[in-house]
Amino acid sequence: MVVVAFALVVAYPYIPGSRSAAFQSISIFLGVMFSIGSSSFIANIIAGYSMTYRRAFRLGDRIRVGDVFGDVTEIRLQVTHVRSIKNEEIVIPNSTLLNSNVVNYSALARRHGLILHTTVGIGYETPWRQVAGVIVGGFLTGAASDRAASSKASMATSPLDHSLGDGPSSPQPRPL
Repeated sequence: MVVVAFALVVAYPYIPGSRSAAFQSISIFLGVMFSIGSSSFIANIIAGYSMTYRRAFRLGDRIRVGDVFGDVTEIRLQVTHVRSIKNEEIVIPNSTLLNSNVVNYSALARRHGLILHTTVGIGYETPWRQVAGVIVGGFLTGAASDRAASSKASMATSPLDHSLGDGPSSPQPRPL
């Protein structure tokens, strides 16, 4: 492509009629159209190089960009491929990634473990302390079986009462 562009620049003075105002106007018009048309192409390439050095995520990381949530399957020069949890292939231009907030759920989970947030709805007739005990007991049992050799196995949790209202209560487990 670069060789063809260079050949056109060298051959331009030898093209018949190249000195006419009409030919020069058409050449300028085509140059402007090419520049405008390739601006997003160039932006994606520059963003691709920037993403290489930014290291916001790696292959296999679970990320959220805007309303897109999934695992990074491929990082290319112009686009990044993300597989959603519904097994959809989502192609995101790198310029969008560069200009958006990227939430990487996997980066700190490798070193510090993963904090899971969930909402549990309970009715008024259910004793709240009993539900809190079940949530904490389930967390500690899962932590001990998954990380028996780890010192983080004894990590404690406590429910965070997220909302009370006319509907059922919604406590959320949170780490201490």
